[in-house]
Amino acid sequence: MAEATCFVVDASSLSSPAKKPHYTEERLSSLPSRENKLEAATVARDRHLATRAASGKQAHAKIQQLQSQRSEEASLQRAKLVEDLEKKARNREELLEKRVQTCLDHDKHVAQVRQNAEVFEEEQRIAYAQRHLAKQRRYRKRRQSLSSRRSSSLDASWPPTQTAAVAIQRWYRLKQLKTVVDNFNSSRIGKLLHNAADVESFELVARALQDKDSLLVAKDLVRIFRRAVKKRVDDKATGKKKSGNEHRVLLTAIMVKHHPEAIFDQRGELEEALATMSDKMVAVLQQWAQAVMGSKRQMNEELMDLNHNVSLTWLQYVHTFKMWSQRDRSMLVQGMVDHHAELCRLRATVARKNNTPQADKWHPHIDEQLHDLESKLRKLGHSQEADACEEQRCTQLAEQQKLQQQLEERLRTVSEETGLSANDATDDESANDPESPSATEQLPAALRNMWDASLLHQLAVDPNFKLSTEETPDDDDEDSEAHMTLEQRIAQQTKRAVFDQMRHELSQPDNGLATVMAGVRQLLEDLQACTLPRQERLRKQLQDQFDVQLMAQQLEHGAFDLTSFVRLLQHHLSQLSAAIRDPEIAMLERHDNLVDMLQAALKLTAAVRLDLANFLLDQYRPLLRKHAVEAERQRLQDAIAAGAMTFDKTRAWLHQTPAEVASEQPHAPARGDNGKASYGTVYFAAVEKLLDERFSPEAWPETFEADKGTIKEASEGLISCIVVASMYTLITAAVPSLKTNARFAKVFANRSLVVLNGMSDKLAKVPDILYHLDAWVQAADHPALEPETITMVQTRVSTLAAGHPVYQLMTRRVQDELRRRFHDEAAQLKANTGLDVVAKALNKWTAIVARVAHHNKEVFVQTYDEILGST
Repeated sequence: MAEATCFVVDASSLSSPAKKPHYTEERLSSLPSRENKLEAATVARDRHLATRAASGKQAHAKIQQLQSQRSEEASLQRAKLVEDLEKKARNREELLEKRVQTCLDHDKHVAQVRQNAEVFEEEQRIAYAQRHLAKQRRYRKRRQSLSSRRSSSLDASWPPTQTAAVAIQRWYRLKQLKTVVDNFNSSRIGKLLHNAADVESFELVARALQDKDSLLVAKDLVRIFRRAVKKRVDDKATGKKKSGNEHRVLLTAIMVKHHPEAIFDQRGELEEALATMSDKMVAVLQQWAQAVMGSKRQMNEELMDLNHNVSLTWLQYVHTFKMWSQRDRSMLVQGMVDHHAELCRLRATVARKNNTPQADKWHPHIDEQLHDLESKLRKLGHSQEADACEEQRCTQLAEQQKLQQQLEERLRTVSEETGLSANDATDDESANDPESPSATEQLPAALRNMWDASLLHQLAVDPNFKLSTEETPDDDDEDSEAHMTLEQRIAQQTKRAVFDQMRHELSQPDNGLATVMAGVRQLLEDLQACTLPRQERLRKQLQDQFDVQLMAQQLEHGAFDLTSFVRLLQHHLSQLSAAIRDPEIAMLERHDNLVDMLQAALKLTAAVRLDLANFLLDQYRPLLRKHAVEAERQRLQDAIAAGAMTFDKTRAWLHQTPAEVASEQPHAPARGDNGKASYGTVYFAAVEKLLDERFSPEAWPETFEADKGTIKEASEGLISCIVVASMYTLITAAVPSLKTNARFAKVFANRSLVVLNGMSDKLAKVPDILYHLDAWVQAADHPALEPETITMVQTRVSTLAAGHPVYQLMTRRVQDELRRRFHDEAAQLKANTGLDVVAKALNKWTAIVARVAHHNKEVFVQTYDEILGST
């Protein structure tokens, strides 16, 4: 049995008895009874059951409505499917009917062709029968005439003796020779040959050689020369297969005689032999022609020897010309192959710049020239070289497509980021591309001393640097004339005076055409300057075709053909320029006078020269960057040796950044064995101080004096990015629906950066941006904001200042991205940091600052080592 435990509590006695609370009865009376509780529970239960019943009815009605909608949609789909099947059946029947009708028409056409062929064949048979009948009639008539009594009275000396037959043959041959020589003397080429003392221009000689009558006469001469020599000599000299262009080869002797400088680029052994043979050929041809016309009755022995001599001379000239032509053709083929390779390199350069708007316009023009070169090589009979060039082009095209696919694969996820597009990401990636392998080559010696130091510096720090000119406005542009500088006004007035003088000279050509000819010579020089270095033959061709002296004579006598001149100019410009210049080239033919055409052509050739210069700049950019560092180091050493440059401000600037502070920055390398930060870490931390707008201009370091404007511009750009990113963060926090609208992010960033551009106090422009917010939201295909929402956004964003938490957060993140770029130029922008909206601008400015900093460090590395090593 369990034991009981008792507890004794000692309590003091009450001094007075406890009283009962006075409100106990009231509390007990206010409590609900059991019946009331049951009644209330029953009412609540009934209300709950009624609510559930109503919910069930609503769900049942909704289910029935959905079922009816599904049945209606299914019936509509079935009806649409039936309608589509019927439509396709009708289309098939119509197509079959069309094909049947086409077959019937084809059968009718075939029957008609057969009928026409039968009729034609019958007509041919009838015509042949008529000709045969006429021939038989002539034959009978001739036999009758010979068998008549009159034929018996013929001379008894017929047939003639052998001596008489030879005399008749020589007389007949002399008559043929005189006819051919007479035609030759009366042709343009014959007159040119006999007037050798009065040398005509190259253009007139070329036109005379292309004359139809001259070619026909030359064919007759070649036929006579071939008949005059023996068969064995003919086969040995010219080969058994006769060439169809031997008459043209004969005419080239006259061209070489008159203008050897236009035919030969350089005079070698073959050129000298061909020139000697052409002189001999022309002299022998003149002597032979005079001897033929001087003979009276028949060919004597002297004329026969001379005929044989001119034929042998012609064979020797043909042999020499073929040797020179083969050598010249091989050089031409090699030049075409080199030009093809150069065009392939140009296409690769354009493909690397595929984010520029001109790239799509360059590609078709380059491909057209490549196909043209390959077809010309095949026409010349060099199929092996043409196949090699085609293989090179196809291989390069396959490599470019492969690289493009790899780039698209890398950028596939970039386009899904908020506020970014694939084009923006491509721009950023192309800006960080490493230098091509050609950067390891040596810069040609001819180019080393052609570059100004400031130009080399811009090339080193700006990967997109292009040469440009400040063009003066046109004469008709009166609105922009008020904004011109004094130099531009002087240049414009000078141009007007020059072209007015040209018009005056053309109106009175008797007083001279010095200014007009100067303009034509300038146009010729510009065209030759648009060629590539190895295109020596093309420059010679331009010199020959644009004959300034001939043009001056034509202008003086009123025989100048402006249309032909413009067509020739358009032909060469279309070959020398990019396809983007084709509309401007086509505009040249709209000018009806020479002065306006020259003015437009000179402006166009200046633009083409600028395009060529920028192309060469892109080709040699990696080598020029390497050369820029060497040139700036040499200039620095010369300045230090001359005592023209000190580094007091640079020393003070670097000493203001302690090594302990620099090493604590994010993304900085670890400290060395001595516990201190590296020189590079201190240098980049000091460069970051230059971006502070509070940095004193008087304390600006001497080493960054050339990049002062670039650093200031980058500082303003980074501040603009901070302001835009802060505003975007506050706006999307107030209106969450805008955060998922990528188009609003792009519109807001682009237009806000335009508003902030060039403003010293960028936070003061925040109200102006908020004023346009509603319009920008609607421009991004987003519903208009309510007035209350706009007021709330303005209230939140209007408090934005330098001390605002969001502004400070964006500032730290921008600094973090800049430091990442300092220590890794290929670093990409972090995602989802609030800076995606200004990713393109931020990548641009951080890349510029990092590139300037690294180039400056590479140039002044010895100076920085001495300053930091002394501390």
